[in-house]
Amino acid sequence: MCIRDRYMGSKFLIVFRFFVHQFNRKSMPPEETSHKKYSNTHPSEEKSFTIFKEDLSWYQLPDRMIYINEPDYKLPNNRIRTTKYTFWGFLPMNLLEQFSKLANVYFLLNGILQMIPELTTSEGQPLIFIPLITIVLISAVKDLFEDLKRYKSDKEENHCEVEVFIDQQTSSLKRWTDLHVGDIIKVNCDKYCPADILLLSTSNQKNGVCYIETKNLDGETNLKQKQVAQNLREAFPNTVFSKNIELNYEKPNPYLHQFKGSIKLPSREEEIPLDNTNVILRGCSLRNTEWVYGCVLYTGHHSKVMLNSVTPRQKIGKVERAMERYILSLIHI
Repeated sequence: MCIRDRYMGSKFLIVFRFFVHQFNRKSMPPEETSHKKYSNTHPSEEKSFTIFKEDLSWYQLPDRMIYINEPDYKLPNNRIRTTKYTFWGFLPMNLLEQFSKLANVYFLLNGILQMIPELTTSEGQPLIFIPLITIVLISAVKDLFEDLKRYKSDKEENHCEVEVFIDQQTSSLKRWTDLHVGDIIKVNCDKYCPADILLLSTSNQKNGVCYIETKNLDGETNLKQKQVAQNLREAFPNTVFSKNIELNYEKPNPYLHQFKGSIKLPSREEEIPLDNTNVILRGCSLRNTEWVYGCVLYTGHHSKVMLNSVTPRQKIGKVERAMERYILSLIHI
């Protein structure tokens, strides 16, 4: 009986946590329409470096084909959201999360039993609800405070501005959240890259080299070198702004050190291959380089740093696990 009760209690917890996880999952953007060109292996077979990622829905997306300086409004914009709750969903989702804990369910059932005249030991008054409501309220306020900090951080990042170029002479400041795939942007020294971009030109025009810091991605503080594809340097700026440069590259994926693509210039029959050395990821900061121009490849939750982010989960400590075992023992008795 003890083993069976413990097993049933564990199943009860798993079911509750499953529903909490389903409520907290973010809605994925509409499926992209693009031809498939690159054959990606299954995530379990990839050897490229990646941080832990629980959601593999990115694997169902198609590879991309865009034109430089021609924004694709069918793809998601650059807005990010890392909050755990929504305004209307906070109360039901937080209550569901609170009562996914066996201890809270145990005291809730005890309070219900105290209101039954035949079983009550407190003259029908659910006195146990007082400490239970206090604990639930304190936990809810703590969760709300933590989620508000995430919301403020998201708002601050989404409202940062970057210079977007329409042609060689015309540019305007746009918020990060309004960027789209295909936009040409300019990132200045010591500024953060707002999206995953393909390098088009750098202030070092002789060899097209720039230096970035990636401590926000992998924790490394040493500078890394990125470079414009050799045959692409000659096309900037005249050919690049003509909106007839075709860019083919792989679907969004969480592999930080991997990129495969090609670019087709009107003046060349052969396609120019692209790799990870030609790409700067969102969250990297530009160092020792005055400026760089780049074409936006991945935005928002399709950027590699966001695909590597993990949805905040409920923390369960050793004390709470021990309490669950004790409660199961009490139920058995």
